[in-house]
Amino acid sequence: MKISLSLSQQGLILVGLPVGLMVVFLLTLYLLFLKLENDASEVDHSKTILAAANSLVKQNYDAASQLIIYKHSRDQQDRDIFDKQILSIEKSFDKLHVLLQRDPKGLELLAKLKKTADLGITFMRRYESYLSKEIRLSELEVAVLYKELDDCGKAFAAKLQKLDAHEAALHKLNSLEERQTRLSFKVWILVAAA
Repeated sequence: MKISLSLSQQGLILVGLPVGLMVVFLLTLYLLFLKLENDASEVDHSKTILAAANSLVKQNYDAASQLIIYKHSRDQQDRDIFDKQILSIEKSFDKLHVLLQRDPKGLELLAKLKKTADLGITFMRRYESYLSKEIRLSELEVAVLYKELDDCGKAFAAKLQKLDAHEAALHKLNSLEERQTRLSFKVWILVAAA
């Protein structure tokens, strides 16, 4: 059976088939681009979470350092700075809670981290209370308080490491893989242009 097509039908096939294939190719390329952008957005979100979580270490260190400054200066302004730093820690936990809303396991790890941080803040507040009331502590009492705070700091670091490891494991796409994916995307664009 021989099919005979008119000249207009043959032209439509000659033009329509490559255009149709090009549309399918471009649609596939667009979907690949959307997936790549979504993956990159998730990785950026994880990096934001990791940066916010790791900044807690500095904030706690700064608060403890300010407490020592207050111990030596007994200046109300130094105590106010200490209070502001404690508030910044609370705000950072609130920010992390918002960032981890879609991750129940991350929220669970954050709750454990916050519980440990709250215990450390309680120790710092207790010491600050002794200082502001000018209650003299014996060397043994100071050593015990320091040991409690040190143990709390170690527990905080361990729990922070678990949160970091969890967040890093969520997105195994590292920078090399991301570059390779972007390179393959560029190659597809070049192939389409040729």
